[in-house]
Amino acid sequence: MAHPMTKFTLTLLMIFSLIKLGHSAENTEISPQETTNNWIVINYWAEWCSPCRQEIPELNRLSVLLNETNVRVVGVNYDDLVGDELASVVKRMDIGFPQLNARQQAVFKFPLPAALPATYIVSPVGELKLRLMGKQTLDNILAGLAKVKPDFSVGKITSKKSQGTQ
Repeated sequence: MAHPMTKFTLTLLMIFSLIKLGHSAENTEISPQETTNNWIVINYWAEWCSPCRQEIPELNRLSVLLNETNVRVVGVNYDDLVGDELASVVKRMDIGFPQLNARQQAVFKFPLPAALPATYIVSPVGELKLRLMGKQTLDNILAGLAKVKPDFSVGKITSKKSQGTQ
C-alpha cells in the first residue's frame, strides 16, 4: 500500500515543476526539489487589500531569510489573476516570492480564507498546521513556525544570515 501522502506529494511536484509562478524576475519558479520535505508558508493576498500590501515587505524579507532552510514562502492571489495580469500586479506590488493562482493552490485542499490577509503554515505532508489571520509581521510568522515546526529555531537562521554578511 502506498504512503497516504504520495498522491499529494506527486501532485505538488507536478504543479511546481510544470507551471510558471509569479513574474519574469529571478526565482519565480519552484523546482520539485524545493517542495520535497519542505514546509510552506502560503500567503493569501489581493491588491485591493491594504493590510496585504503592508505585509508584502515582511513576506519578502521572510522569503530571503528562509532561503537556505526547508521552508518556502508562496503567495496566492485571492482574485485568481493569471498570466500577464498576475505578473503586472506582482511587479507593481514588488512581490519577491513565487505565486500560485487560486486554482493552482487547490492541491492543498484548503478553503480560501474568508478574510484577507491570511497566512497558512503547511507541513511537508500537506497538513495545515497554523492559520494566521490579518496583517502579519516577520516576527509573528517566525514565532508561528517555531510553534509548529519542531526543529525550527529563529536563532539558527539569524545567526547564519549574520555570519554570511560578515
